Amino acid sequence: MTDKQSQKYQVGKSVLEVLDDNNGLWIGIVKFVAKRDELATSLGTIETLDEEQGSVISGVTDDKKKAKKTMAESAVEVAKLLSAYARDIGNQELLAKVSFELTDFSSVKDSDSIDRARAVLKLGDKHKVAAANYGLTAAMLTQLTTDIGGFDKLIVAPKTAIANRKNLTEQLDKAVDDMFYEILVELDEMMAQFKKSAIDFYATYFASRKIDETGNRTVALFVTVGQDGVDIRLEGVSVEVISPSGVILTKQTTVRGIAQFMSSELEAGVYTVKLSKAGYQTVTISNVAVKAEGVAMKRLEVGMKGV
Repeated sequence: MTDKQSQKYQVGKSVLEVLDDNNGLWIGIVKFVAKRDELATSLGTIETLDEEQGSVISGVTDDKKKAKKTMAESAVEVAKLLSAYARDIGNQELLAKVSFELTDFSSVKDSDSIDRARAVLKLGDKHKVAAANYGLTAAMLTQLTTDIGGFDKLIVAPKTAIANRKNLTEQLDKAVDDMFYEILVELDEMMAQFKKSAIDFYATYFASRKIDETGNRTVALFVTVGQDGVDIRLEGVSVEVISPSGVILTKQTTVRGIAQFMSSELEAGVYTVKLSKAGYQTVTISNVAVKAEGVAMKRLEVGMKGV
């Protein structure tokens, strides 16, 4: 995980601990229980994706190194026997072609390494009858063929692993954002019922929510944007928050259609929110009240119509 993802994840973990420490207060509230369980499941998913993301490339790279070493050992074994045969009969041309050590395979590019192993295999097949007296066997050539094939399959594996890691990274990013911007936000809203009835629980809960992806603040204004009448979020929407004095703070919605403004960025007050994106009608929302730090955030859900 990135530092920001880790910070969001830690917030989720902290919130879950607070909830579980006070489960007697909410255990009978069906929707609250469901949302707590959804948070726990989401955190587990994040942990699994993080582990897979970290291991996918390193594991494949290790496998490729082992396969290259195995191929090199098989090729050198055949090459040494061919060298003995070539030296004995005075075939200098053959001797030059099979004078290999392990480093001749390990210290070169993968493509050069496998080409050398294939060359040794070809010469082994050509001289297998005569070199049999020097210990060369059909089983050795079969093993070299197998080892070449095994390494050949893994040469492109790291590239495939990088593509897989990119996919895992996208899944992890979505899982973290879903947890942080969806599940926790909904829990925030349900916590309102405990503001007076369970003051300590309420205060502890929101203390655990103090850290966001910037490391130190809570969300003051949370904007979700989608296509009007369709359950599709819109990425790249320009969200302008305009103060009474005309100061404009602008952010772009994420792939999840989310733009969020921190308490450190917005003072308590009444703002105008303007949303625009090419191909869609501009939306302007007036009288958006942002409350003071430590008070429940303002949430806007906006549907944009195409032009």
